[in-house]
Amino acid sequence: MTENVRLNKTPLSTKQVQALPHLAIGKTLAHTATAINVSEKTLYRWLREPDFKATYLQLRDLEAEIATAELRGLTLKAAIVLSKAMDNPDPNISLRAAQTAVKTGAKADEAAEAKRLTRLLARYVHEDENNHHTSRMVRNQLRKASGPQ
Repeated sequence: MTENVRLNKTPLSTKQVQALPHLAIGKTLAHTATAINVSEKTLYRWLREPDFKATYLQLRDLEAEIATAELRGLTLKAAIVLSKAMDNPDPNISLRAAQTAVKTGAKADEAAEAKRLTRLLARYVHEDENNHHTSRMVRNQLRKASGPQ
């Protein structure tokens, strides 16, 4: 029974360790179960186990961080291409490039503001979880940040 064999320095079985990369990159439970020769029911059970779930979530977050870093690199490359397109002598091409730059910049600003508000919310909740005024303070800060409506 290889499912019960434990690897050094991990409470996970060999089969659980084999399942992690499949799940972390988004493979289905059916695919993962077939790939490592266990049932989907076993995978569901593992996903409820604290050690397996924590390791899976940590690996999935790491995959997301790597993908985000790669996308940031591509974003810089895309910005250079967009900048060159804005200098194109064809006015249709330069106009589309400019419109894309404005839209992309606005989306980046929205994302940065959402991230800032999330941090602000987390700080208020963390600083004073037992204070009944916390939710009112958060609502006021969110109202101020979102501007007039």
